[in-house]
Amino acid sequence: MWLGLLLYTIGIPLLYAFLTHRSRFILMKPISERTEEEIAAVKPISFLWESYNTHGYYYEAPAAVFRLFLCGGIN
Repeated sequence: MWLGLLLYTIGIPLLYAFLTHRSRFILMKPISERTEEEIAAVKPISFLWESYNTHGYYYEAPAAVFRLFLCGGIN
């Protein structure tokens, strides 16, 4: 049980951080300046960054940690 809890609480934010860090050079460009290839490359992870501005693409990982701690504190 503890292993699953640790994997979930640490693994999800690390996965989000890895996915956005891998595409950071594309995500830092304004959307209007991205090529079709770049748009296609970051489309699968758009749920992680599209609600943030160009320089805040990485914020989903800390936000996931915050939400997980909130849920843990409530339960």
